[in-house]
Amino acid sequence: LLRASGETVAVIGDGVRDLPALKAASLPIAQPSSTQAALDVSSIVLLSSAPDALLQVLARGQSIIRSLVDVLRLNLTMVTASAFLIVAVRYLSQGFPYVSSHGSVINIATVTIPSLALSLVPPPHSRQVSSASYSRMLARFVLPAGLLLGLTALAVYVIVLDGAGRSSAQQAVAYTLVYAGLLVGVLTRRTRTQAGVAVAIAAAVTLLPLLPWTSGRFRITWLPEWWHYPLVVGAVVVWLIVLQGVWWLLRRLARRPAASVPSGRATSPPRHEVESDV
Repeated sequence: LLRASGETVAVIGDGVRDLPALKAASLPIAQPSSTQAALDVSSIVLLSSAPDALLQVLARGQSIIRSLVDVLRLNLTMVTASAFLIVAVRYLSQGFPYVSSHGSVINIATVTIPSLALSLVPPPHSRQVSSASYSRMLARFVLPAGLLLGLTALAVYVIVLDGAGRSSAQQAVAYTLVYAGLLVGVLTRRTRTQAGVAVAIAAAVTLLPLLPWTSGRFRITWLPEWWHYPLVVGAVVVWLIVLQGVWWLLRRLARRPAASVPSGRATSPPRHEVESDV
């Protein structure tokens, strides 16, 4: 009945009297002292008979899945922002928003290093993740964050381009994407570790012009006008505020009461989903 309604059913057994149930289950789990027939049909074999053995397996699996989802949210957000920015700038016939060496700095600072931190440090909690919620959960995070970030970087590019030229505009866009991209990593997983990584990377990128080798290799220089710095910081702050507002609106819409179900009609139990963390 549960499988017919689309639920995933797990059965734990030793194959003595429950072999048919193990065969019919979505996830058959064998105990340490199971028969050979049970071991053959099982997807998971427990190595311990402790009552919490399966809970430990579930917690570990959920931790791995949450880490993968966090990395996906970070990467897809930056890809969405960069794609939107590049297409918009090219459509306006205003050159390219940043040079290739800037792209290397942006990717290393906002994607590579934060993704390593997300992968190596386990999430502080593990909520159950339903595979049916992956697309919706990623879309609610990635689309608002990525599109708004691309729009913010485009605004910075146009403003600086009009007053200081293309090279300065590309520098300003690079700083904007780095600072905002680091905030995306913090928003993906709001922990002290992730925040510390973001602060350290932001400081390192800001001080890159002090080092002749890195400055020449990555073409990262000081912004030529003093007002470019408050412009970049202000744009990132506005992006963050607007993004929080959009996420708040999406949460409100998601919590709207569902339409009433006619009496006498069975409903399936709610599925477990990861919270949007937005």
